[in-house]
Amino acid sequence: MRVQAIDLAYRSAQAAITVSSGASNLAESQAGRVYREALVFGVSGQTSAVMEATLAQLMRSP
Repeated sequence: MRVQAIDLAYRSAQAAITVSSGASNLAESQAGRVYREALVFGVSGQTSAVMEATLAQLMRSP
């Protein structure tokens, strides 16, 4: 479930950045905040098994 949650966080961040039309580069941007949170979520509390599953899922993504 953790891998699925990480994937959802990354996809949500990518969507937020896409619709922000470049505004995510600003420090106060909510899209940038979502992206930074997704990054932290993806690496904090990472175990070897979760890391392997996350990388395997990223390799399968188009």
